Amino acid sequence: MFDGGSEDLDKQIDIFDKQVIGATVDYVTLTIGGNDLGFGDIVTAAAVNGLNRAPDVWGKAIRDRDYLRVGGVGLVMEEALAKFEKETKKKLSEVYDAIRQKAPNATIIVAGYPHLAPKDGGGIFNEVEAESINKGIDTFNSEIGKLIVAKDNFEFVDVRPAFNGHEAYTDDSYIKGVIFGPQDQDLNQVFGDEAKNWVSAYSMHPNEKGQAAYAEAVQAVINRLGPVAANDAEVDSTVAMSLVFDVSGSMNENSAIGGMSKLASAKKQSTDFVSSIGGQKATGAGLSVRVGVCSFASSARTNCGLSTDPDEINASINALKADGQTNMYAGLANGIEQLMGEDGPRLMVFLSDGLSNVGGSTSEILALADKASSAGIKIYTIGFGASSSLDEGLLREIAERTGGEYSYEDSSNISSAAVGLFAAMMNARLQTTYRILHSIIGAVSQGVVEPAGSFDITKNGTVQVYLYWPGSVLDLQLTDPSGTQVAEGYPGYTVDTSSIPTSITIQNAKQGTWNMAVFGHEVSMPEEPYYAVAAFDETEAPAGGGGASSSGDGLIFMVLVVGIACVVGVFAYTKRRSST
Repeated sequence: MFDGGSEDLDKQIDIFDKQVIGATVDYVTLTIGGNDLGFGDIVTAAAVNGLNRAPDVWGKAIRDRDYLRVGGVGLVMEEALAKFEKETKKKLSEVYDAIRQKAPNATIIVAGYPHLAPKDGGGIFNEVEAESINKGIDTFNSEIGKLIVAKDNFEFVDVRPAFNGHEAYTDDSYIKGVIFGPQDQDLNQVFGDEAKNWVSAYSMHPNEKGQAAYAEAVQAVINRLGPVAANDAEVDSTVAMSLVFDVSGSMNENSAIGGMSKLASAKKQSTDFVSSIGGQKATGAGLSVRVGVCSFASSARTNCGLSTDPDEINASINALKADGQTNMYAGLANGIEQLMGEDGPRLMVFLSDGLSNVGGSTSEILALADKASSAGIKIYTIGFGASSSLDEGLLREIAERTGGEYSYEDSSNISSAAVGLFAAMMNARLQTTYRILHSIIGAVSQGVVEPAGSFDITKNGTVQVYLYWPGSVLDLQLTDPSGTQVAEGYPGYTVDTSSIPTSITIQNAKQGTWNMAVFGHEVSMPEEPYYAVAAFDETEAPAGGGGASSSGDGLIFMVLVVGIACVVGVFAYTKRRSST
């Protein structure tokens, strides 16, 4: 056991040298930052108020914490969040980066924090304190999620749905309530009666059920990301995908694409996306994807049931018309209903250009997100329009609660308006099966070779690179780690230029750094917007190959939280890789 506060960075990173060899680690999981955020002080402030004791009774416990005497829980939470923005965020990022250096090949899984208090209060928390604490935790989780999204091969686990209804002081609580006394015999002897009023460091930890809930949430991610077990037959799963469109009146407003409204731009990119799925299925690549279409304005409707027929799906998209208000609750409920009961990966792409102004409240909308999460439905939200007209916080929260992602696309920006929605949909679809190594939205001029970024391959597998653009003629260029440009005759190479997006597939791709570029072969405007993405599917290394080991035990290193105050337990165990 060791202290999980990020101030003890060296202590946490040294564990890799002492117990495991970093290069062999497949997964690192951790929950960290609560101590540095100040959860301990927040709980102490609630306990002070809950006991209705004069501050001087607490003696040494609050001697150096003046704000506990005057501000109560709300002020402490404000101070904590300000400290996070000023100090803790940078520390957390450093911790993540340091662990990455110690375990360069690992997927790093960061689990967030549950709500501590029941919504209506209980135990030491009154209703106002409960709301303040839980909102602060929501903000903390959201900020952690932002840090994670910016880093390669990181995953965020939202544990709030698992703890919903099981907060501290509930009938079936997953969190221990406040324990008074320092739980240290020496301190008890020194401070006597004064010590009995201290809030113990052992307070507000997940109990046995809470630890199990954390473990199950983390294991679900490992199961999704991990290799297929030995001797398991290859299964062609079916992805169920619901496209949910905001068709309120504001979608008739102009986008940056000449003569196209926001809705017209959304239709163009969505039908291109659906057609690309049809092309992939026809060539036998990827999964069979069933797509449904829903829409919402003042109310919601199902425009197309789940289908594998691109013509049927696209006809329903092209028939969409914009009018009315924005009822996000109805749209979300309809999309969830379309996916409930389906087998295989299920995801929703939820597009809106405004604020929910009719229908369910924010809390009711988020309750729907929790319902989707419990059912295994991931929601990818897209804000499409002026940020001042969007409830970005709500859209981001919906995505984070379900394990999806939020993306903002500015309809007044030519690149976002032309390719941003396609990019968000394609990223969502690819993540059901592949790991996205790199994606980019850019623009290229006539006759120019525009660098489109790089990505690293560290294991054996297949890489697929896609290039999408609205019109003109662009060429995708790919260079391997040895500096060789991929072309006809390259080992494991196939290319599909018959439709947009064009794609390049490399089987048994070389390990190392790959570079992408886009060539403006024929560009009819000053700059042509494009979207490019590289996705990776890990496979067994060929016999005698130089890829990842094809058999044996791969270590999974887990730094698994067992306490809200960030007392952390460390576990290392092995997971059998599949073998032939």
